[in-house]
Amino acid sequence: MSAKKHILFDDFFEENFLLVAIHSHAEAYKIAFMLNKYVRTSFYRTDDVDEQRDEIVAYYPLFTYYDIVQNCDYFLVGNKVKTEAINPPATTQSLFEEAVQSLDCTLLPEYKKVDYFIKIEDPPERFSIQEFIEKIKEIPLINTAYQIDQSHIKSKENLIFS
Repeated sequence: MSAKKHILFDDFFEENFLLVAIHSHAEAYKIAFMLNKYVRTSFYRTDDVDEQRDEIVAYYPLFTYYDIVQNCDYFLVGNKVKTEAINPPATTQSLFEEAVQSLDCTLLPEYKKVDYFIKIEDPPERFSIQEFIEKIKEIPLINTAYQIDQSHIKSKENLIFS
């Protein structure tokens, strides 16, 4: 008999990135605008990150920025969205009746209270994450920001944007 070898997703996910959590009740486009203004980035809206869960699809807003000087990519992504699941009622009176259920979805379920994430891919060695976070904290719309330890992220596959 031959032994079966199981390959885990974590074996392939060796991406070098930093992750910053942001707490703010402002809309995603306002956060991107304020980051561009205060931190001197150039975030722009790209295709949303979509996630399929059972009968629903959640769309998380995504903004990207490529820093030419530091040669790294930045991604601003929403962590929370409200979406609607359409379920047929148990007893249908009509062919066209549908029950709509409102659902809260999170991109990283282990961080349900975080509103946004900034992912910095392949940061240079001279990049200071603490200085970056301090600049973010100065933005009036942002309540707080802090770095997330990658070892605590259970759903890293949700952070693949390219």
